[in-house]
Amino acid sequence: MNASPESRYANQDYGKFACSVWFISTSFLYLIAGIIFTILRETAVITIPMDSLFMSELYGFVTMMIFGASYIFVPGILKRTTSKGLCKFEYAAMNAGVLAILGAGFLAGSTGPLQSRYFFAPALILILVASLVHLINMTGLNFRSVKTRGEN
Repeated sequence: MNASPESRYANQDYGKFACSVWFISTSFLYLIAGIIFTILRETAVITIPMDSLFMSELYGFVTMMIFGASYIFVPGILKRTTSKGLCKFEYAAMNAGVLAILGAGFLAGSTGPLQSRYFFAPALILILVASLVHLINMTGLNFRSVKTRGEN
């Protein structure tokens, strides 16, 4: 007897993948934005240094994709949970850093690199903080265990 699709997935806890969905979805938005900004830059519609585009793609697409994948695989392998609060903080810090890098790039394109340098350092600090929080959240898994159904 085959179970219907509705009953087959009724007991799944999809909330545990919320962090991974945030990171992976946002990483694709940064990929699309990076492609569009690169096309606009190459057609001389906007002026933005290529370094800013590469950095935003590296941290916005690649790093966020890796973070999202790690939220799927690491808890499953270790049978542990992560802190949703740390995940939210990490997500906000990473997005703020990537957007500040893009903002600095647009500022450098319109006013020159001297004015934009005040945005790059804080942007990279935000990304560093987000990366450290991710590391803490992943390695701190050893201190939190998954509760099975029926446990309080």
